[in-house]
Amino acid sequence: MGCMPDRSRKRPRDLNSLAASIVGDATDETPDHYTYRVEWSPEDNEWVGLCPELPSLSWSDPDEAKALAGITRLVGVVAGKDPAAVVSLHYMHYNFARPHTTLTKDAGGRPTTPAMAAGMENHVWTVRDIAALLD
Repeated sequence: MGCMPDRSRKRPRDLNSLAASIVGDATDETPDHYTYRVEWSPEDNEWVGLCPELPSLSWSDPDEAKALAGITRLVGVVAGKDPAAVVSLHYMHYNFARPHTTLTKDAGGRPTTPAMAAGMENHVWTVRDIAALLD
């Protein structure tokens, strides 16, 4: 934890190699087995699926079983060593779910993503929206 990526490696020449190196850096110290738990969140009034090995990830759902299934599926995508899935998840989040400051200012303060600015969407996606594409 807190380790800097190994910069001594040669730079990748193509997108697949780049994605593989990003995934490799992120998963070098990641265990092959994950622990899951589901807790009730009174603030959200939903069940929250958690993975202690990847504390930045969570999945909320009103149904306890769906919260567990959601976090399991999300960990499989994020921690899996499939570079294409990791790059795709990053692309979708960056362009559809993450409002950008400059675009938001240009839209008069309305949170705006690149997909909204390009006229491809009319709202900010949630992680749940992106994960629903996995079904």
